Amino acid sequence: MYGGTKPMIERPRDSQNYMDNTADEIESQVYMDTIYETWGFTVDRSKAGYHFDCELTRDDKHYIIEEKFRKDDWGDFGVEMSQCLVLNQSGWFYYVDCDRLNYVVVDEKNKPTRCYVVMWDDFRKWYLEVYLVENKHPYVFISNKGKGLTMSLSVPWDKMKGLYKLWRNTNGI
Repeated sequence: MYGGTKPMIERPRDSQNYMDNTADEIESQVYMDTIYETWGFTVDRSKAGYHFDCELTRDDKHYIIEEKFRKDDWGDFGVEMSQCLVLNQSGWFYYVDCDRLNYVVVDEKNKPTRCYVVMWDDFRKWYLEVYLVENKHPYVFISNKGKGLTMSLSVPWDKMKGLYKLWRNTNGI
């Protein structure tokens, strides 16, 4: 039973689409590991889980990284508010626990073309205290390509000055 009185609702997901997305993410992570190493980091994915994807270490400094991959760059940061609207599941915005969120745009072969390195705590504070207060009707987009019927809010990169750094893949990795 769902909610005590309603019948259980099946997650509205195309299993093949979900598996394709998972395989694509794994492939993109392999590319990102190479990129991180060219930046001088040691990559550790052994502790990855629900809250983050990897730990990067350089010069005795450790950074917890969450990665989000997107096939097209629409000029915005898509912030997932609901992972599945049908099942009322919270999006990653609520559970990510990281130092940096790397929002990676990939090409048709899952190779990163750009990586927006978002300072997560600074972004989260600004998003809740400034952006949503000043933008009462942000652009919403819906996708069924992930773990359910997902709802994200769009934040244009030009509104996020000082909250991210942009890397462009110019060395063919």
